[in-house]
Amino acid sequence: MRSPPIKSSYPWWPLLLLPFLLIAPFLAIRYFVNYRVHIFDPSNPSAGSADDRTVQYQGQTIQLSKAYSDFDEYKNDPMNIAPAETGRVQQLVTAAPISQTYPNREKLYSAISQIEFPGYGMSTFGEKPQPDGIVLAGFSIEIPRADRERIIVYQLRNGIYRLLDDFTGPTDTSEVRLQGGQLTYHDPQGKLVVSRPLTSK
Repeated sequence: MRSPPIKSSYPWWPLLLLPFLLIAPFLAIRYFVNYRVHIFDPSNPSAGSADDRTVQYQGQTIQLSKAYSDFDEYKNDPMNIAPAETGRVQQLVTAAPISQTYPNREKLYSAISQIEFPGYGMSTFGEKPQPDGIVLAGFSIEIPRADRERIIVYQLRNGIYRLLDDFTGPTDTSEVRLQGGQLTYHDPQGKLVVSRPLTSK
């Protein structure tokens, strides 16, 4: 006599979790967006408070010109910093401290990124080998409302990055070269925009 086929038994509880798993990413996105908007939203009952109209930079609280609904609105407004704060922000970006040396690329790039003011620009020239084998790593950080940029150059030798230059220069600087004891800075077309003597730091 043949035994009756054994019926497979599947747990039913995963079916209850399925709707939650499908909607969880959407809820997470909604929460993130709502949180960001809540921080800046002028319709927030506390929108008149300083917390809604400030940004933190280099340990300082910077007043904004108004409350913003999100970061993109803030970033795209050329008048986002309160006019009375312009000079202070420019000074903070220009004088933000950096070290004379960094032991690796990760620490260097992390430190340089801390100088970038929220919502403003920063670019790197890349790491370019020079004829004598030295590698130069250059950076350009936008100084808000100054039409100038803070330009920083490190040299890489024996695995260590050492500071070579740090100054306020033209906004179209995109390359640095070491030529005859001079650091020469060039625009995207290769035209010389400024030349500075190489000095020991």
